[in-house]
Amino acid sequence: YDEQAFVNGIREEGRQEGREEGRALTLFSLVNNGNLKPDIAVKELGISIHEFEIAMKKAGINQPVSK
Repeated sequence: YDEQAFVNGIREEGRQEGREEGRALTLFSLVNNGNLKPDIAVKELGISIHEFEIAMKKAGINQPVSK
């Protein structure tokens, strides 16, 4: 058992999750500000428009993206 390798693995997982969350928040912001079309953002994230709207709301961005 290599404790340091385990700790490093956990850290890397946390970093990856942080990068993914930051990327999603950036896309939410761009869509919310009208600088990016929602269909492009959902394609980048690999989710449906409905899932995107739910994720935006969970992130505290309440503007609906579908019309």
